[in-house]
Amino acid sequence: MAVTEEISSPPLSPMSAAFASSSISILPVFKFEVPINEHSVIELLRNELVPFNDRLSSVLHTDKKSVQRWRKVDFNVKDLVVAPTFPSGLSPEEYDQHLHEYLSKIGTEVFPKDRPLWEVHIIKYPTTIGGGAVVFKLSHAIGDGYSLISLLMKGFQRADDPSLPLTFPNVSLRPKAVRTNGCGFTLKCFNTISDVGVMMLRGRCLKDHKTAVRSGKPQLHLEPIVVSTINLPLEDIRQVKAKVQGSVNDVITGVIHYAIHLYMFKKKEDLGGDRMTSMAMLNMRSLRSFDNINEMMKAGIWGNGSISLPTPIPTFVPEKHIDRDPLEFVVRAKKSMKRIRDSVLVQFTFPITKLLKRMKGAEGVAEFIYSTLNNTTTLITNVIGPNDKMAMAGYPISDFFYILTGVPQSIVFTVISYIGSLKVAVTMEKGFIDSQLFTLCMKEAFQKILQEACDKDCKGVRNPS
Repeated sequence: MAVTEEISSPPLSPMSAAFASSSISILPVFKFEVPINEHSVIELLRNELVPFNDRLSSVLHTDKKSVQRWRKVDFNVKDLVVAPTFPSGLSPEEYDQHLHEYLSKIGTEVFPKDRPLWEVHIIKYPTTIGGGAVVFKLSHAIGDGYSLISLLMKGFQRADDPSLPLTFPNVSLRPKAVRTNGCGFTLKCFNTISDVGVMMLRGRCLKDHKTAVRSGKPQLHLEPIVVSTINLPLEDIRQVKAKVQGSVNDVITGVIHYAIHLYMFKKKEDLGGDRMTSMAMLNMRSLRSFDNINEMMKAGIWGNGSISLPTPIPTFVPEKHIDRDPLEFVVRAKKSMKRIRDSVLVQFTFPITKLLKRMKGAEGVAEFIYSTLNNTTTLITNVIGPNDKMAMAGYPISDFFYILTGVPQSIVFTVISYIGSLKVAVTMEKGFIDSQLFTLCMKEAFQKILQEACDKDCKGVRNPS
């Protein structure tokens, strides 16, 4: 590829530089109602998506001062589009399985350094809910979930009326102002010192215990994965949210923690005394006085504006398992999120990573992030998606989810909202976690939490799909 110019942009942020040194990628997966034409996808890429941001037509370049920047190159869009061949004559269920195995395969592949850090895979085979699929694979160095969602929304339309813009849930993003008295200030200082210390230890030596959901295997980011997806109705999520007076994040974190609890119990593993931690991704853009997601999308803030913060996963001794109130997991998740807000660790994280980059370079930051994830049990990341049914190049999208690959954990959860549901994708270490059993535990956890939120007399509790 011919180099054209180094785009006028600031140096990569510590987080983007760290992701450039890692193998973490984001894979949005779109399933379509009807078979999709490859030529239509290429034209969309060439005319709409690639021109939207210079990073999509650039490679990483280290300048004379050893600073990483983006450098534009000439390339053919067709070279970044792949149409894999699967066996013919299979059922839609079998093609779904091939799709998930294909996600595992491409998820462990490393991008060549001489071309832009993205590619598109067109699956020309029927699935259980449509006529084909398109998989985008993008390096996390390009941007985080909100950057990439804003990119994809640029080239997508509303399926019912392409002339109208996509809309997003009208949720408040601006943090509530909290008055802090003398005791509150002291608590914040104590929590911050404690949290910074624990964060540094997690990046070095403080490890979660090995359990039925954490193998602790070396080089886990290179291992094959199994992908499972679950749909949770937002209407039911809101019922639980209202019951505990929490947030959607509190509810989904509580459901995941309870599902892990159920899975370990069914695997007959001792639930007492284990140190288990989930890393919850927090979008730093929410601190920039945005009132809602529509404002954030219009602002077009690119890059990596998210950080991961630890949330303890509750564990109980076996004899007390049967007495657990399912809602307790949501309440504990809510308390953990509040505990994070009673600290200024969020504001300290970027200066710490910036200092670490100055001392040890981008590779040092990447090593610290990798070690932090490797030493914890799971990662939970979520993105707010559109209210409206989408279409790409005129083809209606029947389902949409995304996964993270290259993460050194045995189980990872990615969540996005789409037309009335939360789409939860679970990536699990193949051969270690029983994916079918865990999927059943996720559904059971949500049903029990919802039933408890409805005071055990709620009518019409729906099964997750």
